[in-house]
Amino acid sequence: MHSGIEQLQDWMRRKGFNQADAARFLGLDQPTMTRIINGTYRPGLTTAVTIERLAGIPTRAWVDASELESEHSPVAAAAGKRRIVK
Repeated sequence: MHSGIEQLQDWMRRKGFNQADAARFLGLDQPTMTRIINGTYRPGLTTAVTIERLAGIPTRAWVDASELESEHSPVAAAAGKRRIVK
């Protein structure tokens, strides 16, 4: 899967959007859009969901692959489960 930045840039090219157009369409301010494109800011969950809804870029595209691997490893998965005692 391509990174969120690559997918966002591709979407912008297909739409004929510059950064200001894309920011307006996605409801972001220009500085935030610039930081996302430059890779100095990774969208939080709310922003990533908005981008997915409006541009079709999956929310998981903004998550680093190494973070996904560590979250879904058997050890991490087992450690995350809690037993509820009644």
